Amino acid sequence: LHVSWPAVVIAAATALITVLISAWIPSRRAARVSPMEAVRQAGDIKVPKRVVRRGRLFYRLFGLEGMIAGKHFSRNKKQYRTTIFSLVISIVLFISASSFSSYVKSSIRTVSDVSENDISIYIEEEKEGEMEEIRERVRGTKGVDHMLSVGCINMDVPFDPELVSKDYRAFLEAQDDETGWGRCYREDGKLMFYDSRILVLEDAAYEAYVEELGLPKEEYLGAGADKVIALNQVKGYISAEQRFRLFDILKAPGGEIEMLMTDYDAWNEAERAAGKDLARTDFQKPCRVTVGTFAEHAPMNLYGEWGGGFSVFLSESMLQRLTGEEYPYFSAVRFYIQAENHRETAKRLEALALDGGYESYFIVMDEAETRQTHRSLLLTVDVFTFGFITLISLIAVANVFNTISTGVLLRRKEFAVLSSVGMTPKGLRRMLNYECVLYGCKALLYGLPVSLLVTLRIYQVVERSMDVGFYIPTASILIAVCSVFLVVFATMMYARSRMKGENIIDSIRQESL
Repeated sequence: LHVSWPAVVIAAATALITVLISAWIPSRRAARVSPMEAVRQAGDIKVPKRVVRRGRLFYRLFGLEGMIAGKHFSRNKKQYRTTIFSLVISIVLFISASSFSSYVKSSIRTVSDVSENDISIYIEEEKEGEMEEIRERVRGTKGVDHMLSVGCINMDVPFDPELVSKDYRAFLEAQDDETGWGRCYREDGKLMFYDSRILVLEDAAYEAYVEELGLPKEEYLGAGADKVIALNQVKGYISAEQRFRLFDILKAPGGEIEMLMTDYDAWNEAERAAGKDLARTDFQKPCRVTVGTFAEHAPMNLYGEWGGGFSVFLSESMLQRLTGEEYPYFSAVRFYIQAENHRETAKRLEALALDGGYESYFIVMDEAETRQTHRSLLLTVDVFTFGFITLISLIAVANVFNTISTGVLLRRKEFAVLSSVGMTPKGLRRMLNYECVLYGCKALLYGLPVSLLVTLRIYQVVERSMDVGFYIPTASILIAVCSVFLVVFATMMYARSRMKGENIIDSIRQESL
């Protein structure tokens, strides 16, 4: 915990100066008024001719109560404008704070997202058939709530440059020129994506993923399925631009792609036998699939952890059907596990790895423990977000409540006079309700456009270092609209309750003495 004493001193000094100014300005103004002028209140109420003309229009539209309310606003413009200004500031503060907090959280997720698994296991199969046994024993371990098995195959994918997004194509070309590593383009003009991935899921997990995305099963499952799910974004820090970027790789789904899978074992063995480097293209097997859709999130949000890149999801049966082999080109699999008590579950899995008598390489990693710092960061952002918005909202409500209630209480004499000439409590209520509607509508008329401009400015500042999209905070606007009318009407009801039961004569005399 760190307390910033300069900030404390500045806050205290600001509060003191604000109170002194708030007391000094009215007292200086009051000192200039003579006792007789103060008793007569001749300078407080001025009735220009246009007020009389406006009163007729208000009378026709809103009746006698609306006409009187309209005249009150016209002859007390200073108080009216102060109230509207308070409401406008409240609206702008609330919507701007909400937008700022949303952009902060969006930026955090753009830089680094958190996957949803608690434990990961990396296995390299050394003995044929041992992988299946390990998978079933891990799934049956006490404390394992859900397990996802993912096999990863590296692949190269040549694309028609016209299918690749303009921004990402320019980025690849710039990287190629800067590093001098390889060439982006093949001799046939195709843009080569090196080290893309095929992510292989169990059939049941793949089917659940298809259902989660709401995709038609006949196109993605079964022997006749010809479409695959792809991850199509990559994110990272671009040092030349000093900003984080989020690229869409392909422009749109629907195209056929060629997946070039390398048999690394055969390649390495051939190089050892030949005693020289061999081109890996001679050890690649092509498979053609159609990209049916782009997914924003992988199962358990693993995409966020990897940082993106072009990846294709296949089920084990689909991979076997495409290649004609079972588990081709990879002998390593990762298990991603969700466990409520991740520490105890990780200990059990470590014991299984050590005492299971397996020949395969078997390592357990407690991801939840290592990600605690990142989770704490996101929690801090959430606390800041809701705390900041709550604080701003309370300040705004207190400001508006004080402004309106004080203004209404200072109108005791006006209400007493209206009651003395025959206005009923119902008519007084209608007049105040009309004033509430006028306050709310006028404040929203000015507050919402200003809030949107401030939100746009916040977006422009954040967009300089992050790839975030501009959005209109509709939820915050809706809350602000409802809150304005709620606060205004509640404040008016409170002020009226304070004056309830007061004697008309006493109210008139009290203001005159």
